Amino acid sequence: AGMPRLFSSRRSDDLELQARNRAHLYIGMGSDYKVQESIHFSPQLFYRSTAGMPSVWEGVFWGSYKKQFQLGWGIRSGRTMSFKTKISISDELQIAYSYDTFYRHQLSNLQMNAHEIGLLIRLNGSSYLKESSKNEVEANNFRKN
Repeated sequence: AGMPRLFSSRRSDDLELQARNRAHLYIGMGSDYKVQESIHFSPQLFYRSTAGMPSVWEGVFWGSYKKQFQLGWGIRSGRTMSFKTKISISDELQIAYSYDTFYRHQLSNLQMNAHEIGLLIRLNGSSYLKESSKNEVEANNFRKN
């Protein structure tokens, strides 16, 4: 769930910056590659469609250390890019931050940059960290047989 303009809810009467009260469709996929025991690389691709608005594609490249600290860089249709970070507080709780800005010089002076804060809470008891370790152990056992 998102809370756009949580801290600044002022709206311009003549400028519509976001889609409100419209159906959204989100699709995402990605993969995880182990570079070293504690270093992983994860490319991801996202697609967002909003009724009456142009579709948005985003590619994100994540690097992680022990799956606890993650840094990412993304590029999105619409000439924006983002810098991201995510910290795993526990198996069930992660905090994330993203800074979005235009990457074209002509658009960068518009001052329409965005700061986003995210909170991921795992409610079903599954753990990304535990599941990832479990899958690695199962893969190693499979290779030995």
